[in-house]
Amino acid sequence: MTRIDAAAAMNALLKSRPDAGGRANSTATVPVGAKVPDDRTAHAKVVSQANPLIELQVLQRIRTIAPDDPQRRRKAFRIFMESVLLNQLGRSLWGDPEFNQLVDKVVQQIEDDPSLHESSLMAAEILIEHSCAME
Repeated sequence: MTRIDAAAAMNALLKSRPDAGGRANSTATVPVGAKVPDDRTAHAKVVSQANPLIELQVLQRIRTIAPDDPQRRRKAFRIFMESVLLNQLGRSLWGDPEFNQLVDKVVQQIEDDPSLHESSLMAAEILIEHSCAME
């Protein structure tokens, strides 16, 4: 089983993003008349481009979260982040006890940034909507 260096894993993930916040670089130019998707569209696109089997597993796991659970959005986003990190860092990390710690750290860092936290809640709502649509 592969051991995880949390700092190296986080660094690798962030390097794969346009900037540390995962948003398009503010200095990038957008052609005149180009349609720029809002955050909800962008999050939905990420979900829809996922491996169909992984997407199904993520949505099934989210669907099992009780509708009245006060932590529902946080849990839904954590499940999503877990799948993103496994996809980026390798499925061989599944079951590694340090992997759960890494996911917790990533989610906590996102929650500590107000802008990212708001985006994570929006993503969670979309994920929950998609999981409910499976019924």
